[in-house]
Parts: sequence; C-alpha cells; structure tokens
Amino acid sequence: MRIYPKLVFLIFTILFLILAPISIDTYNTLNTRTFLDIILLNQKAGLAWSLDWPYPPLTIFLVFPAWFFYKLTDSEFVYQLVFKLPLFLSAAYIGNLIYSRKSSGRQLVLYLFNPGIILLALIWGGFDIINSLFLVLVLLFYKNEKYSWAFLYLSASIALRMYTLVLLPFFIWGWLARKDLRSILKYLAISFSIPITSIVFGYFVGGNFLFESIASQQSVFGPFGAFPLAQSFLVIWNYIGFPILTITNISLFLLFGLFLSQLILFYFFQKYNLSAIDASILSLLIFFLFYPKVHSPYILVLLPFGFLYAKWKLLKHVWLPGTIWALIVNGTFNNQGIFYWFSWLTNFRFTLPHLINVSLTVLFSLLQQAMIVFAIFTFLRNKKLYDILPRVRLGGFASKRE
Repeated sequence: MRIYPKLVFLIFTILFLILAPISIDTYNTLNTRTFLDIILLNQKAGLAWSLDWPYPPLTIFLVFPAWFFYKLTDSEFVYQLVFKLPLFLSAAYIGNLIYSRKSSGRQLVLYLFNPGIILLALIWGGFDIINSLFLVLVLLFYKNEKYSWAFLYLSASIALRMYTLVLLPFFIWGWLARKDLRSILKYLAISFSIPITSIVFGYFVGGNFLFESIASQQSVFGPFGAFPLAQSFLVIWNYIGFPILTITNISLFLLFGLFLSQLILFYFFQKYNLSAIDASILSLLIFFLFYPKVHSPYILVLLPFGFLYAKWKLLKHVWLPGTIWALIVNGTFNNQGIFYWFSWLTNFRFTLPHLINVSLTVLFSLLQQAMIVFAIFTFLRNKKLYDILPRVRLGGFASKRE
C-alpha cells in the first residue's frame, strides 16, 4: 500500500492539535510557570511541594513563549499548545529527515506514530525530542563534513542536555591527532558558545536563585522511574528491610563505571578507527546504562538512529520499556499512568501499592538495560569487534590478531 508523506504529516498535525491542548502534566506545568513567575516577575507564588527546577538555562528560551501567552490569555489550553509546538515541529522534522534519507513512507509512519513519540511530544511534553533533533543534525552534518554546523548543533545539545558533552572527544579527535591547533580552538569555541551564552543569560535573568535550584535538584539521585537498574534494586531492597548501600554511594559507583567505560570506548575509538557516529551512539548507550539520574523518556533521543542507520536498527525499539512504564506507573507515588495527563477530564484514579510500583520500575528498568546491552553487543558482533578485544592466556592478555 502506497503511503503519502503529506497525508502522514497532516494526520500527525491533527493529532497534535487534538492531544496537545488537553493533556496536562500538572506537576511540571505548575513548577515551570511558578519558576518563571519568580525570575521574570519576582512573584513568590507558593506550591504545595518544593519548587523543582533541574533544567539548564536554555530551557527558559523554550518555555518563555508558552508562559508569555498564558499570561496574556490565562488559558491552559493555549499554554499546552504553545509549549508543545517546538516538540511537535522537532518530531516532524526528524520524520522528514528519515523519509528524505530512506524514501520510505513506512519508516516515516513508524517513527511519527511511535507511542513513545506521541507520548513525549504531544502529551507529556519532553525536551528530549528537541535534543534528539540536535543530535541527528550533529551526526548528519558531521558525516557530510559540514563541521561548523555539526559543532554548532552539538553546542545547542550540550546547552539543553549537558550529558552530550561526552560526545565532544569523538568529534574533535581527528584534529587532535593531526595537532591542528587552529581547528581545535575553532570547533571548541563553537561547541561551548551556546552553553556559555545561555549560562550568562541565565545568570542575568535568574541570578544565583536559578543556579542554586539547578544544583540542588541535580544533586538528588532518583529512582522516580529512572534508570539505571541498580538504583531500583536498591530502593526495593531497602524497602523490604535489608538496607545496604545508600543511593548516594551507589550513584558514585555508577559514575565511576560511566567514566571508566567512556575511557575504554575512547581507547577503542582512536586505536581501531571506529567512526565518530558509531562511537557517539555507543557513548550515549553507555551513558544511559550507567548515569544515576536518567528518567524513562531520555532514551528516546536515540530512537531516530534506529531508522537512519541499518546497523543500529535495534534502537527502533528502545521506546518500549520506558513508555510502557509511564503509561502504567508514571511514578512510585500516587501513580495514575496515562490518566495522569487527562486528570482534568476524568475523576478516575488508581493507586498501586508502593512496593508494586517499585517492582514494576525494577522490571521495566531491567528490560531497558537488557535492550541497551543487547544493542551494544549486536553492534560489536556485526563490526566483528571481538577481533580486537583482549583474551586471557596462561601468560596474560593477548590479542586475537596476534
């Protein structure tokens, strides 16, 4: 059956116009508007919970239009529509890139109408969709040797989600190896231009209050439906009365594991000529495997690469565990699943016992971690990277190529 791209985009647009205004993340919406009231209007409006603002300063640029139109109209529907508009446009543009590279209407449909994309871009409202677009553009421009554009989008990605800073060494390595100091300084300057600008802007607008809020929230290690798996096991283990390591301690172990694994990956990258694109995707997978504060939607930044690169086709399925978790649980306290975003439409509520919530989080975390590990080893197997991995002999370690 022939699929018409224009019709696909039209249906996606209609779905956006229907779902975006009526789906409300009450907690984050109130947090966001209250925070902007404080820093822009100096209004000390109170909340029933402590203010939660863990986002980098660039987020203010993205939130401001929705906040501004809400102040003009006092309409929740207008706020939600404007807030989710850049997310919708980012998803649509990624879909267009997938179609233009693959000439496949089926792939376009599978991406745009992926439940994870629908949930994050049209219902929940997650900036990871925008970050996903930045990363896609980074890799496409880098592959086409348009390096200034590639580093500019990497700069935007770092400013929006600082963890993508781990990709910089893979992209800059070629000039480091050639000792091309001029190019190194140029691309480093581009890479840090938007983060530095947004930090200066953030300090000008929000002062110490903004950065104190960011620091206090980033120092709190989740689980709240987060990965990696070790934290979820820790929570359930402590809950049933067998306290072991604290969340902070295990987070430090995970950060050490992340640092060590990134070093190993960089060693293989520069010694055995892995492409910067493959190394970047591997680096992000490793990040999601180890970093101690990762929420379920974050992994969706990798979803487009499953459609763009055949060798990474397993990434088409990374949405499954986190999205299903959000639709069923969506938190370990007062969970409502999918009904949470439509609570103003229905009085239906359900609350699972806390132990069951955490158990489901462990289950879906385990599935997520298993998918990440499987994707990594499938890539290594297809690249025959086992030929360069060390093996044990009686005399010590030796290469298979010896």
